[in-house]
Amino acid sequence: MNINVYQRFGIFSTLAAMLLVVLLHFPFDGYDNEYSYTIPPLTPCPRGDLLTTMREIGAEKFNEALAACQDKYVIEERPFSD
Repeated sequence: MNINVYQRFGIFSTLAAMLLVVLLHFPFDGYDNEYSYTIPPLTPCPRGDLLTTMREIGAEKFNEALAACQDKYVIEERPFSD
């Protein structure tokens, strides 16, 4: 099979362009398909001496109060069109 110079250049440039497209469209870490954000709390956190507050209201209620006043971290998936 005899290939002239123009055909060699065309084959080489086509292979180089294909390799470039594959490298640019195939990220090694994967595609970013989710995003995250935080929601600020609506309830205030207990103030003052936390140990005294915990003794007054009980450990379970104190833990619930602390959990309610923490930021909510939400992770959502992006739509396929994004």
